[in-house]
Amino acid sequence: MNFKVCVVVASLGIFTLAAGACGSASSDTGSGGAASSSIGVGPASATTAMVAVSSSTGGTVVKTDASCDAPAVSPSKGACFVPVEPDCTDLNGGGGAGGGPTGDCSKIFEKPNACTTCLTNSCCSELAVCKGILNCVACLITQTEMDEKLCGTPEIDAAATKLGHCQECTCATECLQPPCNPVTNEPCDTGAGEACDHAGGGKFQCYAAPNDAKLCEACDEMGGPYCEGGHTCHPDGGCAKFCCNDGDCGTGTCELYQGTMLGTCVKK
Repeated sequence: MNFKVCVVVASLGIFTLAAGACGSASSDTGSGGAASSSIGVGPASATTAMVAVSSSTGGTVVKTDASCDAPAVSPSKGACFVPVEPDCTDLNGGGGAGGGPTGDCSKIFEKPNACTTCLTNSCCSELAVCKGILNCVACLITQTEMDEKLCGTPEIDAAATKLGHCQECTCATECLQPPCNPVTNEPCDTGAGEACDHAGGGKFQCYAAPNDAKLCEACDEMGGPYCEGGHTCHPDGGCAKFCCNDGDCGTGTCELYQGTMLGTCVKK
């Protein structure tokens, strides 16, 4: 399981800010996978909150070490995975690059690309909120201020959350990877060593290679080695297989994440 760090949009990419309630991005050498190949910001609760609490068969799981005899291909084919829908309820509506009620957002990003152009046009209201908060632009956009005490305020965190929501709701095509299925590793490029793993808030994304630790081999969700596609770093320090039910786990059992139909294989 992973713990992601707060990341935000900047003119030349995405930069790590601090441990907190945000998504993952290209400079994140984070957990469960190597640096992500995606570009994006987004709110995400720490995945450490996704605690495995029950067996898909209803029994209590005593041991939590990864089940090492899971089949190479999950019979369930990942049918239990349902992508998390973006939260669009708190958006103000874009003011556009030309001004309007939210002001001029055209000069916020130094070097525009498809993602930042979409954010400028569609998320100007959310960007303007950040501009009105002390240190927010320096912390989230230009990365000229990275002090956790200055950048980790409730106001800046709220602004980052709303900007992330706007990106997910209006600029996902330009800024974000499509969601991936952690059980099947699709649509990640398995041949190139990409792995689908936790991105916070119940979301999953593809992480670039290296992700070469195999089932039950040692892993480290913060510094590597990272688990190959279809697996995640279990709290016991070994790579565990993602699963939908016990049939994905050989003689093990599928221990589900709270409130989901997805889990990891553990020994009975």
